[in-house]
Amino acid sequence: MDSGKGKAPNSLNSPIYIEYDNYLKLIAQYLPDPLHLNADFVNFLRDNDSLLDEFADQFVMTLPSPRSEYYLQQFDKVMSDVMSHLTFVEETLGYFPVTIEAFILQEFKLAHLSVTFLQLVFNLVMLLLFMISVLLIYSLLMLSMESKSFELGVMRMVGLSKLNVMLLIVMQSVMFVIPSIICGFLTSFVLL
Repeated sequence: MDSGKGKAPNSLNSPIYIEYDNYLKLIAQYLPDPLHLNADFVNFLRDNDSLLDEFADQFVMTLPSPRSEYYLQQFDKVMSDVMSHLTFVEETLGYFPVTIEAFILQEFKLAHLSVTFLQLVFNLVMLLLFMISVLLIYSLLMLSMESKSFELGVMRMVGLSKLNVMLLIVMQSVMFVIPSIICGFLTSFVLL
């Protein structure tokens, strides 16, 4: 294999995966010339499937099927479920000390950090767009009020109260905001 694919550290160059049950049988079948003639040795290799268990320094395992139940969750839940399964395997093996390395979790952590970074960038862009829209509405209202200051002064002289002037300004701002909110929702539903 070209890489560990989350099952082995990336520092291993071209790892090979072989099942214990078949390894010694394959060795016995393809022994070189002087050894394959020794029938006792060939039978010993074929009959002792558990011989390699005494010499193993690594135990590679996969999660129970279906593995997608483990992986398609929040990162904290994935980490908790995988570690609880690994703890169960460690306790079932029964010999200590055992060092557990979950290389798949390291890959998940990298993916989780990437997603978190993209969410942060997206949130910053949304905040920037929100601030720009607030400044745009503010500038539109200020331009409108500056251009209508004479009209508002005349209305005040005719008898319009301060409260009514404020209500007029609020209604004008609502007339700017409501259509933009509706257009924003419609656009987001269509695009998403």
